Amino acid sequence: MDYKSQPSTEPISYAALFLTLLKINAFTFGGGYTIVPVIRDVFVREKQLIDEEEMLNLTALAQSGPGPMAINTSLLTGYRVRGPLGAIVALIASVLPCLIIITALFYVYRNVRSNEWVNAAFRVMSGVISGVLVITTIDMARVALKAHKRFGAMLMAGAFIASAFLHWNTVLILVICGLIGLALFHFVEEAEVK
Repeated sequence: MDYKSQPSTEPISYAALFLTLLKINAFTFGGGYTIVPVIRDVFVREKQLIDEEEMLNLTALAQSGPGPMAINTSLLTGYRVRGPLGAIVALIASVLPCLIIITALFYVYRNVRSNEWVNAAFRVMSGVISGVLVITTIDMARVALKAHKRFGAMLMAGAFIASAFLHWNTVLILVICGLIGLALFHFVEEAEVK
C-alpha cells in the first residue's frame, strides 16, 4: 500500500479529501459496514483513485485492526490517496461527525427516549441497515472470490462454521485464516515460481 505509487499529479486535494470523508461519515448511519460501501463507491467508482481489489484489501485491514471499522477504513483510504498527512486528514474527518452528533444526541435523547415515534424510527433504521449489510457482504464476497473461487468459498464457509456453530473467538478465526492464506499464497505460489 505505498501511497507513492499514485500518479505524480495530486488526484484529490486535502480539502476535498476532508470534505468527502466528512460528508460520508456525517450522513451514513449504521457503522463501518454501511460506510465502507459508500467510501468504495466514491473512491473506486466515482473518483477512480483506488481499484476494487485494493479497496477490498483496505477493508480487510480496517476490519482486522483495533478500533471502529469506519474510522479505520477512512484513515487507510486517506493514507492510500494522500500518504501520512492524508491519513491524519481522513482521521479528523471521520471522527468529527461522531463527536458532534453523539454530543448533540446525548442531550436530545434524554428527553425523547420514551417517545414511541423515536423508538419506531430506530427499529426502521435497523432493518434498513441489515439490508445494507447483506448487500455489502455479497459485494465483498464477489470481489474476494474472483481470483480463487474454490479456496475463498471454503475459507469463508470454514470461518462461518467456526464462528456460528463452534463459537470460536473472532481473533482466533482471523489468525487461522491469515496463516492459511499466507501459507497458500506465499509459500505454495513461491514454490510454483521456482
